[in-house]
Amino acid sequence: MKEDNLRFRNPATARAYIRSLADQFGELEEMVEFLRACDIAQAALAYWITEECRYDYFKQIQSHKNNNDKKSHVGIESNNDAHSKASKEFELSKNKLKILIKKIILK
Repeated sequence: MKEDNLRFRNPATARAYIRSLADQFGELEEMVEFLRACDIAQAALAYWITEECRYDYFKQIQSHKNNNDKKSHVGIESNNDAHSKASKEFELSKNKLKILIKKIILK
């Protein structure tokens, strides 16, 4: 997909989209809950991507070392656990957003 075809090429467009969704909520409390869920999802996504990059980098280093000692397996498991936790947090935040967005779609 070309960059010209992307909906969210810049932060202003992304914020405007979120604002337009938030404006569709009938009650202020729902709007605030939605905006907080967006903040949590954004943080969870950044956390997930960070742990994925760390995990990929660690795997790359380990494959170059070609080292099969117990220490490297512990490191891989530790990084895998962090990545798994980050993935779960992102999934939870995504599901929370889905529940909130269904409220405005199913009006």
